[in-house]
Amino acid sequence: MANKKKEILIGWLNNAYSMEQSIVKTLERQAGQLESMPEIKAKVEEHITQTKSQAERVKGCIERLGGSVSQPQSAFANLMGTIDGLSTEIADDKIVKDIIIEHSTENLEIASYLALLTAAREVGDTETETVVKQILEEEEAMAAWTIKHIPEVVKHYLASK
Repeated sequence: MANKKKEILIGWLNNAYSMEQSIVKTLERQAGQLESMPEIKAKVEEHITQTKSQAERVKGCIERLGGSVSQPQSAFANLMGTIDGLSTEIADDKIVKDIIIEHSTENLEIASYLALLTAAREVGDTETETVVKQILEEEEAMAAWTIKHIPEVVKHYLASK
């Protein structure tokens, strides 16, 4: 694999690692606010575990390629901070906003992992390709789950009014 392409791939993997680390913090906050919806809370807690695993798998790719995990990449850290800021504002309808933001986050992750999958294929890194493809499938499954459960969360919120 060409040195420049390898460096680019490592940089993008670091972006993904940073993104997953930021998402864990957001999900942990969200889970603490879902006492009235135990099934949704359980799924968010399951997704926290999955997200931590994704971060570790991405970190493994970075290290296998000879890179090191960098401090949070500023672009992704800023983006995730903005997303988290939207969801942490004091709002009566926080659970509705959180699931909408979660769905948006899943789509950001899908796009990111699709880019990583393409990059890994282009540089011939089949091990990273395998890892990223698995994570991409997990993100697609979570996005499908969130879109399916948005109506349930909205109905729950409206029933409480």
